[in-house]
Formats: sequence, structure tokens, C-alpha cells
Amino acid sequence: VKMDGGRMENCTIVRNAASGQLSDGGGGYRTAGSITNCIIAYNATRSGGAIANITTNASYSCALELTNGAGNITVDPSFIAPGAGVGISAPLGDYRLLARTACVDAGTNVPSVTNDYEGTVRPKDGNGDGSAIHDMGAYEDDPAGGQLRCNFLVSTNAGFGSATVVFTAYVEGADTNNVQYYWDFENTGVIDTNGAGLSVVTNTYLVAGMHSVALTVSNAVDGFKVVKPNLIAVLSDADACVATNGSHTAPFDTWAKAATNIQAAVDLIQALVAAGGTHRTVWVTNGTYGVNAPVTVTGNITVLGTNGPGGTIVDGNATTLCFSVNSPGAVIDGLTIQNGLGSSDPSGLLLNKGLVTNCVITGCRTYRGVLVAGGTLAGCSVVNNTNGVGGGVFLSGGTVTGCTIT
Repeated sequence: VKMDGGRMENCTIVRNAASGQLSDGGGGYRTAGSITNCIIAYNATRSGGAIANITTNASYSCALELTNGAGNITVDPSFIAPGAGVGISAPLGDYRLLARTACVDAGTNVPSVTNDYEGTVRPKDGNGDGSAIHDMGAYEDDPAGGQLRCNFLVSTNAGFGSATVVFTAYVEGADTNNVQYYWDFENTGVIDTNGAGLSVVTNTYLVAGMHSVALTVSNAVDGFKVVKPNLIAVLSDADACVATNGSHTAPFDTWAKAATNIQAAVDLIQALVAAGGTHRTVWVTNGTYGVNAPVTVTGNITVLGTNGPGGTIVDGNATTLCFSVNSPGAVIDGLTIQNGLGSSDPSGLLLNKGLVTNCVITGCRTYRGVLVAGGTLAGCSVVNNTNGVGGGVFLSGGTVTGCTIT
């Protein structure tokens, strides 16, 4: 969406792509006008950004970039089905909101917006607090209308050594009579408990690692299933190991039980830190680790090649950006990042926050090898990357120090 004026209210803007740089905004670009009650998610530009010039005049909206402004939130919008990819070939999702999620009743009431995209009268009381408030986005959650659907919330999503979790389900739709609940606490396809009246259940997790959960509800004529991958983390306050020949047994705390892919170990350690654990390290031993999506670091953790960049290689297989670093306390040390390629800029390393040091970034192509938007790139070798403007390093923020760029 390109805005040079006017108002944009209760719109959902998803899965779009722009071919220009960050300022073009795959989700939106605003020079004037106002944005209210909108969801802007899963969009991209060559620079990886979704919106531009929007953060200064948006309110009661949801986008990762909206860290300021009245009523704005930065969470995942929790669509019924989020879809995948960006651009004209991206498969469409179901962009209605799951019950009791962050965008429900989180807007501000706009008198001129009286119906949603499907004609549902708005606002509704979507969170059961007695007040009807506009939802964010194009769809208004109507707890008493539409197909049978469900969502569930948890009392906690992490614990040290074990985790006792209370699950609370919310069922919506025009017919919620005689609903049966089918809980699968590990998302293995094996139902752990089922029956009527099981909207609140408890399960204790004793095995370290990440646990996915699924809930299916049904009535006489309809059914609905919601799955939440890697929802519950049972943690041990220890570092994680990654090795090509590990058994991939959580919590990956020995070389014998090492994860076989870096992202799995990163996710576990980030959950540990978020739950109050100390700053921990993901140790990655010698080997080549192919990725089909960027290794994404969003927590204050260290990812360390045990024997330096000569031994530990992250390979984008000429299909994807290799690494994305997005936390001020994150450290990436001692890796070779190579062979990145993709529809987003950059192709090798995207550094928004944190420190990347003692790494080699090489053989990446299509756009920039490294985009430094924030944080520090220190003591790295950026070599033999064949890209457009700023083929080695494109610097839009942050610091590059003590690097060789050839």
C-alpha cells in the first residue's frame, strides 16, 4: 500500500513483496495520512523490511516495526491460517483471528467502520470482558457466529526440569452445543484426554525439550483443529550442542545428544533465557550445516563455532538468507556463512542488533552479502560475494569495524 494521504482503517495487509529497497515497504509506504486498527504482517522487501514511514502516524495497529504509537502491538497476529511466502505466488491463508488472541478487542472504536470484510457487524465483545471494541484488521471476531473454531491459552510455556501447564480452551461459532474436546499434549496424533466439558485441563511435562500441543473440537456437524508447535519448553540451565552426527535429543546438552540443526538449539536456548536462565551458548562443532530458511536469533545468546570459521559452515544452498541476528545481547562467533541467495536482501547475513565477530561471509549473491542495519560487525572477512549495490556490505546503521571486505 502506498499512502500519500487519507485514512486506512481496519485493513489486513499480508504476504506482499516489494522489489525496491527498505524505503519502498513491501507492506506499506506512507508519506501522509493515518493508519488505524490495521494488521501488517509477513510482508517483505529486498531489504527485509515490511513497512516504511508508517511508524510515525499509526495507532492501534499490529506490525513488528510498530514499537511506538498509541495502542500499537508487535506480536504475531495469530491468524487461523497464516499462509506462507510473499508475493503473487504465495499461497493464501485464512486471515480471521483466533479467539482470545492479541489483536481481538485491541483496536479503537471507529464510528465509520460498522462492518468487517465479511459483513459482520462491528464492534463485538471478542474477549468476554463486557466491552465491545473493534478488533485490529479486516475481520471482526464474532464469538457467537460462523463456523465452529477454537483456540487455547496456557498458564506458562516454560519450566526448569518440568512444567505443569494449565490449558484453557475457548470455543466459538454459531453452534457450540455438545462440544467434544480432544487434547494431544505432544501433537503426536495420539489423544491424551477427550470428552465433553474439557475446556480446562492440566498436563505436566517431565521430558526436557520443546513440546507441541494440538486441540481438536467437534460438535454434531463440524470440527476444528489448532496446533501450536514448540509451545512448551522444559529446560535445563545448560548450554546446547550442535553436531552433524548428534542424536538430536533435547535438551541437546551433550555432544551425544547434540541437535543436528542450529535453529533447533537456538530456539531451545532462547526459551531458556526468556524463562530466566542465564546467558547461554549454542556450541556448533565442525561440519557443514545446510539451511533452507535463515537461522534467526532473537534472544541474548551466543552461537559459537567451536573451532572457528575454518571448521563450522552455515550454507544457504543457493536458496535463502543464511543468518538473521536481532537481539542486542546476541553474539555470533566463529562461523563461515556461505552460499546465500534469495528474494530478500541481504543474501548472507542480516544484522539488526547484536555482535557478529570472527566470521567469514562468502559466496553469497543476488543482493548484498551483508546488511548491517544495527549492531556491530567486527573482525570479519567478507569475501567473494557477487551482489548489487553494496555487494559485500551495505551499511544503513550500526558499526563495521576491523573487517576485510574484498
